Amino acid sequence: GADSMALALLLKRWSDQRTTPIPVIALTVDHQLRPESSKEAHTVKKWFERWDIAHHILTWDHPVLRSGIQNKARQARYALLSQGCLDHKIPNLMTAHHKHDQWETVMMRLSKGSGLTGLCGMRPLTKTNFGFLIRPFLSIEPDRLKASLREFQQPFLEDPSNQNTDYARIRWRRLLPILSEEGLTPSMVYKTALQLQQTEAFCEEQTQKALAVCLEKGDQIVLEKLQEWPLEIAHRVLKKVIRDIGQAPYGLNTLKVEALYQKISSPCFKGATAGGCYLKKISQGNIKISPEDRFKAVMLNPTSPT
Repeated sequence: GADSMALALLLKRWSDQRTTPIPVIALTVDHQLRPESSKEAHTVKKWFERWDIAHHILTWDHPVLRSGIQNKARQARYALLSQGCLDHKIPNLMTAHHKHDQWETVMMRLSKGSGLTGLCGMRPLTKTNFGFLIRPFLSIEPDRLKASLREFQQPFLEDPSNQNTDYARIRWRRLLPILSEEGLTPSMVYKTALQLQQTEAFCEEQTQKALAVCLEKGDQIVLEKLQEWPLEIAHRVLKKVIRDIGQAPYGLNTLKVEALYQKISSPCFKGATAGGCYLKKISQGNIKISPEDRFKAVMLNPTSPT
């Protein structure tokens, strides 16, 4: 696409102008969702060869997909890119998400009732298992990226799925002109996301302080006086502890965390399962969280230590 192609060429120019150039490697994911995708990936490879940019095609092998195509493709894309970075010893992965992509992300999350973390949108810098994921263009309009390609005299490919209104992101994209007339422009949403990110950073700091006083007992954690913490911090602690202990690839969403907290706060609460964990009330306001598999083993063998 235009955005990724512009990113690669701008990175190459930046690297070549350095006293000590930094290797630039391009990764293309062939999602195998259209018959022509492999041919397009090899076209891109030839373009990069012309610019003396090393290039690797990462192919997603999968059965026929009937539903949730964009979400599954996104998960597969990041998995392939992460593995590609590990395989080729790439410490920094850059993607070309721009200001309009951020607008779409925030609006989609807003429509689903996302909490503060979700409404912060995409971050310019994210720690990963291979190094860092960097998004340098979140404040940049997409037209500027296409202008860069015109300067480079570089063609690009358009993915026809970008016009497919079966996908929620494309429907939101069609709403951009209408909502912008009412003030919900990409620039205003970008500024709001930046402000929310500052609040998010403060909440994360408070969450780490709260986690520091949790009692760890092997693979179990006791949360003391959970109801005395600010609601936002209590939700974050629950989500973090459950994800860590349950070893889930994704944390509980906002609605599930809120429902779980309400259940825990009930005087009648005794126990519940969530995210691969078992939560047990051990005294007023104190909750023990342990792996669900451990709890099942104890139930099958009551003489086992708890």
